[in-house]
Amino acid sequence: MTDVQLYLAIGTPSLLFGLNFLVILWQARGLTLAFNTRIDSLEKVMTAKFEAQTQGLLRVEQVMDARLKHLEER
Repeated sequence: MTDVQLYLAIGTPSLLFGLNFLVILWQARGLTLAFNTRIDSLEKVMTAKFEAQTQGLLRVEQVMDARLKHLEER
């Protein structure tokens, strides 16, 4: 076996392994970005829902305050 054959026998699989590793990292980064986008949109939806519930509870509180004030005045 000559030196060139040895370099090809060792170098080719090593090069392909390195390229495969870079492709896997690239795909993982894409999945991470997609996951982060999904989490951000879910956070916006949940924030909007909690804000709506908070507004509803504030309205109930105002109605209860008005009723209590009316009862205290009697």
